[in-house]
Amino acid sequence: MVTYGGMARQPVIVPTSQLIFNGVALHGFWMTRWNHVNPLSKRLEMLNYLAQLCTTGKFTPPRHKLIPISDYKEAFTNSTGFTNTKLVFTFD
Repeated sequence: MVTYGGMARQPVIVPTSQLIFNGVALHGFWMTRWNHVNPLSKRLEMLNYLAQLCTTGKFTPPRHKLIPISDYKEAFTNSTGFTNTKLVFTFD
């Protein structure tokens, strides 16, 4: 399981049976720390790998809603609570 963006404030949910019977293990990952301990060549290798996953459809972004900058109040209100939607500003 990969989860990225803890700012979404959503818990990571894993069935207990997966942990106990299937040996699933969870491990935290902090991108900032990883960037500090890996050389640029390793970071570029990782980004190329992720780009390949995106272009082949194996990695997709979360649901999101485009909000014009003129509706900044709506975006701010929705981004400060628990939502299942990522908000992205557009500058129309």
